[in-house]
Amino acid sequence: MNKFLFWAPRIASLLFVGFLSVFAFDVFGEYQGWQTVLASFIHLIPSLALLVLVLVAWRYELAGAAAFLGLALLYVGIVGLHQHWS
Repeated sequence: MNKFLFWAPRIASLLFVGFLSVFAFDVFGEYQGWQTVLASFIHLIPSLALLVLVLVAWRYELAGAAAFLGLALLYVGIVGLHQHWS
């Protein structure tokens, strides 16, 4: 198997999880103390769920491909085809 085809989706998925995690940094200017920890955790829930999906996909490639395709179709279903995707 080509090493690029093996590693590219894994690295891209981890980079995407990292990108989503950056959005949790907006809580640091708004909260103090334990509220910051709780708000950070709440903001990181989608990233943690996606990280679990990446870990499952790492082991079971077909299940991971199906899950990522399902999430893509869910996004299209929520946003719709008549609107801009950005």
